[in-house]
Amino acid sequence: MSEVEHGGRGRDVASSRRLDEALAKGRPGLVCYLPLGDPLVSEDLATALLEAGADVLEVGVPAANPRLDGPVVAESMRRARAAGVGHHEAMELVRALRDRVGDRPLVWMGYPEHPGRRWARTIAASGVDAVLLADAPRRLAGPRRWLNEVGAPLLCFLDLELDPADVGLASAVTSGYVMVQAVPGRTGVRAGGPDARLPGVLAELRRSGVRVPLAVGFGIAGAEPACNLVRLGADAVVIGSAVVDAALAGTARAATLIAEVRKALDAG
Repeated sequence: MSEVEHGGRGRDVASSRRLDEALAKGRPGLVCYLPLGDPLVSEDLATALLEAGADVLEVGVPAANPRLDGPVVAESMRRARAAGVGHHEAMELVRALRDRVGDRPLVWMGYPEHPGRRWARTIAASGVDAVLLADAPRRLAGPRRWLNEVGAPLLCFLDLELDPADVGLASAVTSGYVMVQAVPGRTGVRAGGPDARLPGVLAELRRSGVRVPLAVGFGIAGAEPACNLVRLGADAVVIGSAVVDAALAGTARAATLIAEVRKALDAG
C-alpha cells in the first residue's frame, strides 16, 4: 500500500510543535507565500525566503478557481497548472520541498476543491505541518474531519465579517495560527492601509478566546505596512502577492523584500 493510501502516517506530517515554535520567538511572526510549481519562479525561492527571515512558508497549491486570489497569485497558479501541477503532483513537489528545508514549518495553502479522504491522505503524505484553506471555517466540516483522520491540523481563515460559528471554531484551534484578512476582497498589494475594522476584529477574536497567534495578510506591500499591522494587534504578518511579484524578477529580489520586512519587524 502506498504512503498516500496509508495517509502518510509513516512520515513526519502535521508537526504542531514545529509550527508553534516558529511563531513563539518573542518577535512578530513572518509568514511567506510560496508559489508551488510556477515555472517562472526559481526552485531556490523557498530556502532564500527562509534564510531572509521567514518563519513559516504557506505553500500555495494551484487551484482551478482561486476565487480569493488577485491577478498576481491567480496567474501564478494558472502557469503551474499549465505546467501539469495537479493535486498529486503538488504532493510530490511539497515532499521534495520538505527534503530541502528540513524541519522548517510548511503549511499547505489551497482551496477545498474535490475534498475527500484520498484528498486528505495526499496532503498528509506531503509532509506539511498544517493546512489552510481559503474558505470560512463553518463551511469546512468535511475537510476538517478528513484531515483530522490523517493527523493534519486545519488552521482557520477569517474575513472581516466575523461569523459567530467561525469565531467559535477559531477559538478551538490550539496550535498554529489563525489567518485574518487585512482588507476585504482578493489578494494583491494595496496602496492604502488595512480596513478600519481590523483592530476591532483582532480585539474581538482575543475576547472570544482565540489563543493562537493572529496572522494578518492581504494587501501587504513591504516593511512599513507589515509593521503597521503589528501595531494594530497582529501577532504575525502574511506576505503573498508581493513575494510572487518580486520573485518573478528574481529570487534575490524576493529575498531582499523579506529581509527588509524581517529587519523592520524586529526593530519594532
